[in-house]
Amino acid sequence: MLKSQINPHFLLNTLNNIYTLSLTNKSTESKAILKLSEMMKYILNECTEDKVSVQSDISFLENYLSLQSLRLSPNVGLTIRLPNNVPSDLFIEPMVLIPFIENPFQHGITTAKECDIEISITLEGNRLNLFVKNDILGRDIKQTDNSGMGLANTQKRLEHTYPSSHLLIIDSTNDSYQVNLTIDL
Repeated sequence: MLKSQINPHFLLNTLNNIYTLSLTNKSTESKAILKLSEMMKYILNECTEDKVSVQSDISFLENYLSLQSLRLSPNVGLTIRLPNNVPSDLFIEPMVLIPFIENPFQHGITTAKECDIEISITLEGNRLNLFVKNDILGRDIKQTDNSGMGLANTQKRLEHTYPSSHLLIIDSTNDSYQVNLTIDL
């Protein structure tokens, strides 16, 4: 049930982003639609399983990040580090990482000033580490804390699926919002 609540939330945000892109940058609109199509194929075909390969989930995230990159203004610094070689025997609950990666694009960018987003996924044996950091742009910190529907549901999913094999630390300061998630797969 928690997984099904995240998918419509994610889709709504993505469609809103493509709509904005269609108004501001028509030359990349077809690329955005293709990326969304690939993402929806993943959601429809693979996310019905309890677990998916980590490689499939990372490919989904790459499509999402590529889609988001199309709409970023030049003042946004985006740093992405993803693993190149993912063992085929590693599996993860589908779409458990995306809410943490989606959040900075919804709450951490502006065209008014310089801003940065950093996203890193590393693998150490069967341990997956996710690090996400973004600037807080003079907004009320409550807008970017872990009270949003997507993040709250994801925290419940982590507690249900990885009850004693994950560590989630969310840190919010006046200047930045940071997520550190470790999952023993």
